[in-house]
Amino acid sequence: DGTSRTVDNYILGLRHKLERDPAHPRHLKTVRQVGYVLET
Repeated sequence: DGTSRTVDNYILGLRHKLERDPAHPRHLKTVRQVGYVLET
């Protein structure tokens, strides 16, 4: 299913816009088996 990664791709785009180092996010983090959290 091509839409199963839609949210992941959206988050990746946000990380590229918000984070200095998208590979090591400080603000938009992944929480396993829960989802995502925005830390300010």
